[in-house]
Order: sequence, then structure tokens, then C-alpha cells
Amino acid sequence: MALEKGTVRLALAEVAPLAQAFGLPLAGEARGRLALSGEGEGEARLRLLGEPLEVRYRGTTLTLLLPGREAGLSWDWRGGDFKGLLGLSGEGRLRLGEEVSGRLGYRGLELSFAGPWREVALEARFAPEGLGTTWAEARLDLAALRGEGRVAHASAYAEGEGRFRVAGSRYELWGRLRSLAYLRQEGPFRLVGEGLKAVLSWEAPLALRAAYGEGLALALRGEGEVLGLKVRADLAYGPEGYRGGFSAVGPGLRLEGEGAGPLRLRLVGEGLEAEARLSGLALEGEAAFTRALGKARLTASARFQGDLPRLDLVGGGVLRGEGAGIPFRFTYRYRGGAPDLAGLVLRAEAEGVGLALEGGRLALEVDRDLTPFGLPLRLKARGKGPLEAPIALTLEGREGRLSGQAWLWPLRAELQGEAYGERLEALWAEGLSLRFAGPHLFGEARYGDGLSGRLALRYPLPGGGLRGEVDLGEGRFLLQGEGAWEGAWTGRFCLPAPLGACSGLALEASGRLAYGGLAFAGGYRYAAPEGYLGEVAGEGRLSTPYGEVRLPGRGLGLDLEGEGLPLVGRLDLHPFRLAYRYAGALPLGLGELRAEGVYPGAWLSGTYRYGEAVLALEGLPGFRVGLSGEGVRGEVGPEGVALVLEGFRYGPLALFGRVEGAWGEVSGSGRVAVFGREARVSGRFGAEGLRLTFFGDLEGEVAWKGAWTGRLAFREGWVALSGQGVPELEGEVLGEAVRLLWPRLQVGGFGWTLGRGRPGAGHGSFPGWSRRGWRPGGGGASASPTAFRASASPWRGRWT
Repeated sequence: MALEKGTVRLALAEVAPLAQAFGLPLAGEARGRLALSGEGEGEARLRLLGEPLEVRYRGTTLTLLLPGREAGLSWDWRGGDFKGLLGLSGEGRLRLGEEVSGRLGYRGLELSFAGPWREVALEARFAPEGLGTTWAEARLDLAALRGEGRVAHASAYAEGEGRFRVAGSRYELWGRLRSLAYLRQEGPFRLVGEGLKAVLSWEAPLALRAAYGEGLALALRGEGEVLGLKVRADLAYGPEGYRGGFSAVGPGLRLEGEGAGPLRLRLVGEGLEAEARLSGLALEGEAAFTRALGKARLTASARFQGDLPRLDLVGGGVLRGEGAGIPFRFTYRYRGGAPDLAGLVLRAEAEGVGLALEGGRLALEVDRDLTPFGLPLRLKARGKGPLEAPIALTLEGREGRLSGQAWLWPLRAELQGEAYGERLEALWAEGLSLRFAGPHLFGEARYGDGLSGRLALRYPLPGGGLRGEVDLGEGRFLLQGEGAWEGAWTGRFCLPAPLGACSGLALEASGRLAYGGLAFAGGYRYAAPEGYLGEVAGEGRLSTPYGEVRLPGRGLGLDLEGEGLPLVGRLDLHPFRLAYRYAGALPLGLGELRAEGVYPGAWLSGTYRYGEAVLALEGLPGFRVGLSGEGVRGEVGPEGVALVLEGFRYGPLALFGRVEGAWGEVSGSGRVAVFGREARVSGRFGAEGLRLTFFGDLEGEVAWKGAWTGRLAFREGWVALSGQGVPELEGEVLGEAVRLLWPRLQVGGFGWTLGRGRPGAGHGSFPGWSRRGWRPGGGGASASPTAFRASASPWRGRWT
């Protein structure tokens, strides 16, 4: 430094000794010249608290630049005006030693200040995106470089308040802090420092201590809970590395760390294993994941390394099903902050699957049957463009179809369609919403922070129906009969987290429902220690006029045991599966049933036989039953019936026509042929029972409501109907009494057994003669006749 002709020349290779005399934490070099009038020029390259600082002086304007922070300030000391540069906005006035006022803004920080040099009032607000807001108020003595004030913070992560004071390069901040996310705890904190040396402590259940000076030192000790993991720690970090250890344990997950220089980490979870080594902030390791997804199995592995918070990950895997697989590979580059999908590269190629994700752009083409992977669905998806663009999505299965759009970022979906015959809208945004619009199920089920919503069921059945209500939030349900269906079942349930408040599923239900001679009554309890898999206790009974079915709880399901009925079966709740077999006669002589089934799957397959009539039975979607046999085809289901008769024969009857309609409104029309006669027939079946009207060779009306009534007339005579099952016919033909209870026919004094596929035999007598006959084989009235002549009578005839 030298003084020449009224000008001070400055050339300092190191300014630190001079800066210390003024209490300024500066280091670096400076050179320039300054006239006694205050004008001059110069520049300096310095470091302020470790940050690069550039200083320029031209005329009477001083310019300060922090290039690493993209911030600067220029001040004309003669006029007193200053303004922000680069990323620092705002302006004001500064009269050195007199007063200061102005406003400045920088990256979420807003400062306003005003007052005389020894008592400046300062207000500050700091609100970086996503991190809440911090407020501060202070009084500063710029001449003495002293000040004090108070500070407060509020965000989704923490809240607290405290006081602070500053004296030169020394500072102190103290108060209370409560964390609200991840780690929830509260306690006093204190920060004490000078320049870049500082010590921070937070006295809480999981206490934290941090010190920065000759390097960084950290210590964590105590117990707490982070994201549902119970954490215990006695861990320290310093120049020699890590010492001590910690553990974090939660449902199905355990993370352990042990320090001996490097920190060795081990993560074990359900199907997940990972090991890593952390030296300072340098992390490297590998992970493997395996998970069974029904019939499918997902396996993946990866290696990762980086200097935290930077991390690079490379891996791959395969989704395997029964005889099928979808391989994939991926890389991910994380650079700190919120996860960014732009750093993810994912590729998968297989039959019917093409996926490529890179740089935040997706190319997707899927048309694949997911049955080998345990989902009885066909998935169709197509999309190309940024992750924010929609993807066309369709799900098709035997029980329904949903189609719409999905967005991968942010994740949401909108699908509409039908499932199990019910109109359905599925929405996913911040949670899942299922909206049912009938015809039987109505209401909305929502899942976000928990399960909520109400559902209503109205299911029509012959003679009435069932009405149900479910309150998903309260955990209550009701199933009540209407019309001819009497009684109700009620119950309560509690779901495990995250859907409910219980550790395991708990359910109880009891009641009685009856329809006609059928009734199901009992009581059950279901309890799972944790999760959903538990055991069923209790018993129910299905009572019928023909026998009972006992349904005791056992393990994770119910047994089906017929009492007086040839029925056995099993209902498993996980995975849900109903299997049954009925092999034998039906009660009250209603024929023979041989059927079996599994649900989900082929829920009905078998045959029904009544006398000569044989019908094949097939289970169809929507719990409809397909019927087929000689001369008949159609289906019967909860919605009603639809049959086509094309010469269907039962005994002497041949039926032609259609029968169709919803239960309670079934109608039919066609024609009937019997013993060479033919008639048109029409009828209805509903709450009033069955009513048939005949026109033509047969005239009359018959009805059934538990029993047959009515009378039919024809040219040769008449018959009346009675009985409960197949009708019994009694009447008169050509003056002779006739009675038919198939396959036995009596005419006058004759009686014989009719029917296809059995020997025809009979005997009879009229006054003055008698005759017995036998014909092997079958054929009924259409078979070759055996002729006879009665010598004592003028009658001529044939019989079989």
C-alpha cells in the first residue's frame, strides 16, 4: 500500500490480516487505486465464508458479485442508491454510517429493511417451493455489527419458533422444533457458530447433534419412528468415518447399519434383500427382489453407486407366468431432490408387449392375455409421447370389460365399462374411486387415506329379491329379504391397515333368510392375527323340504356336507374357490342330477335327467345356465329364461315354440303334438304361477301353482290335470276311462308302460276276452306294433 500525489495505491496478495482487524471473514487478493476524494478503480478476488466473492470499484460505484450464488449488488456511495444484480432483485438507499432502507428478493427470500445506522428494522420471509415458510424479525446495529430478533417456521414437514442474536461473525439461534412428517418428534434446538464453524443440537427422543468446522461431525442417538419404521440409533460420523450403528424395523422390513469406518447397510424385506457400503457420502451396493403375484412371479436385481445425493442404478428382471415371461431392464440416474422420472430408462419386450421409457418419453404397445400371470383378463394399451400424455387402456375378461385412459405422470386413470353385469366407473388420482351404477349394485367405494363410501344392492329374485347395504367407513353391512324372501343377515367388519384400523381382518355375521321351503341360518366369525389370512368359526345350515346342507367353518373356508342330499363341496376363501359335486336323485321324484363345478372357472357342468328327457347343463357368465338337449336349447339365469323348443319330446308330447322373459314376466307360445293331435298353446309364468291356454285339437286351460289344475277337451274325449310334478291325466277317451301317470297308461281295463329305450309290456281284459303282450326294445307308440284280434269282440286294434 502506498500514497502518491493524493492517491492511495493498493496491492495485497492476501487481505485476511487486514479483514480480521475489521472483524470480516475475508481472504484473497486485491489491487487498485483510490483518490482522497473517494473516486478510484480496483478489483479483488476474495472468499467470504468459503464462498467466491468478486469486488469491483469504478468511480464511486462498488460492485459485489457472488458467482456461485448468481447474486450481486451495486452501490454508488456518493448518491447512496443500490440495486440487485443477477438473481438478486430489488433496490434501496444506503448512507454509510447514517441510514439504510430498501427491499431485496432472492430465490424465495424477501427482505425489507429501514432505519438509522444503529437501529435498522429488518423483516424477512423465506418460502422455497415445497418447503413451507420461515419468518424473521430483527433489530440491527450496523455500526457494532450486532443484532437480535425472533424466527418462526411452518411447513408440512416441521413447525417451530425461536430467537437469535448476532455479534460480528458470531451467531446463536435457539427455540423449539416439532417435526410433522417422516420422523414425528418435538424438542428444544440450539445453533451456535462463528463464521463457518457451527454446532447444532436437537434434544428429542431421537436426538441429533451436528458440528462443522474442521470437517463435518454428526451424531444420532435415541429412538423414534420414521415412515412406520421403529428406529434405534447410536451412530456417529466424523473424520474417521462411521462408528456405532442403527436399526429400523417395520412391517415386513428391516434396515440395519453398522459403522467401523465405512457404514455397512443391510436391508431385508418381503422378497427384498440389499447390501451396501457407505464411505462418507459414497454409496455402493446391490439389491435383489422376488415377489409372487398369484400365478406370476416377479424377480429383479440391480447394482447402485454414487456420491449422495447422486446415485446411479442399473438392473433388470423378468415377470414369469405359466409358460410365459416378460423380461425387462432398467437404469436410473438420481441427482438429488424429488425423484425425477426423466432419469429412468426402462425397456421390456415380449410377445404382445413392447415398452420403452427414456428421457421422460414413453412408447407402449400391449395386446396380451394375462391368464398365464394369474389374471383372467386381456390387456390392451397403446401410447406414445411424454409421460404426461394419455394412454388408451382396455381390460377385457369373461365377466366384463373396462376401457378408458391412463396417465403415468402424475399417475391417474379413468375407466368405464361393466363387470359382472354391473355398470362401473373406475377413477384413480390421489386415490381409487369405484362408482357402481346398477342394475343391481349402486354407490361409491373410495380409497385414499382409508376406505370409505356406501354401497347398495338390489337383486331381484322370483317372488321378491334381496336388498343389501354396506357402510365401508363404519364397517357395517345388512342383507335383507324382500317379498317372498324373508329375514336378514347383519354383521360388522374391521379391515387391517391401510384400509382400516385393525391389525388383522375381523368379521362377524349372523341371521336367517328364507324363501318358500328354503332357509339359510347360522352365525360365523372370521379372525386373522394380522393381514387378511385367518380362520372361520361357526356354522350355518341350508334347510330345504328335501334335506339339509351343513356348512361348518374350517380353516380358511367352509365345508359343504349334504344331509339327505348327495352333495359334497368346499368353499375356500383364499384363494377364493368353490368346488362342489352333486351325483344322485333329486327329491320328490324330480329326476336325477349329476353336476359338478368350480368357481372361478367352469362353475357348472353336468346333466339332468327326468324319465326320457336328458338335458346337458353348462355354466355361463353372470350365473346363467345353458340348457341343451334333443329338441331344446336356451338358458336360465337370475334375469329370467330364454328357451327354444324344436320338437322337444317328453313321453307322448312333442313341443315347439319359445319361452322367454324376466322372472315374474315369463311368457311362451308355440304348439304341442300328442297322440296324433296338435294344438296351439300360449302361457305366462309369474307370481300367479303358470297358466297355459290351448287351441286346436286340444281346447282348454290348465294352471300350476304348487299343483296342476285344469281340463283339456279333444274330439275323442277329455282329460283333467292334477299332481305336483309331472301332471297326472285322468279322463275319458271314446267312452273308456283313461289315466296317464307317465310312463304308466291305463285305458279301460288295459294298462301298460310306455317310453323309449325300455321294453314295452302290458295286460288288460274286456268282458269276454283277455290278452297279454310283450315287445322287446323301445319306441313307444312309434314302434312296430304287435297285432291282436279278440274273437269275442268286434274290436280291432294294435298295441305296443
